[in-house]
Amino acid sequence: MNKYKRMIGGCKTADDSEVEQFVPETEFERRGEQGTEQEQENEYGRAPQGKDRWAILKQISLVIIFVGLFLVTDGSSTASHAWEGAPPCYLPVGLSLALMLCGGKRYYPVVFGASVVAATNRLALT
Repeated sequence: MNKYKRMIGGCKTADDSEVEQFVPETEFERRGEQGTEQEQENEYGRAPQGKDRWAILKQISLVIIFVGLFLVTDGSSTASHAWEGAPPCYLPVGLSLALMLCGGKRYYPVVFGASVVAATNRLALT
C-alpha cells in the first residue's frame, strides 16, 4: 500500500472488497522526528525567519503597549485618588490581571517590570 493511502475501516464495495481512499499525510507525519528546517536552524542559534520573526515582533509590541498603558493608567489612578468621590480602584491591577490571564506565566516578568518602572517613576516625580 502506498504511504499516501490508508485503509478506511468499515467501507466495503458491493463485492466485499475494501476501499482505499486518498488521505494526505499530516504535517507531523511529513516531518517525522527530525523537525522542519526552520526548527533545526533555530536550534543552532540562527536568527528566526518568517512566522517566527512576526511572532517575536508581535510579542515585543504587546510588551511595549502594555508598559505604556500601565504607566498611563498608573499616573491617572494615582492622580485621581486625591479627588473627592474618586473610585477606590487601581486600574493597572485590572490591566495586569487581563495580561496574566490571557498570556499566562510568560508575561509575569513583564508585569513585574512595569510595576517597578511605575514605582520608580512615581518616586522620581515626588
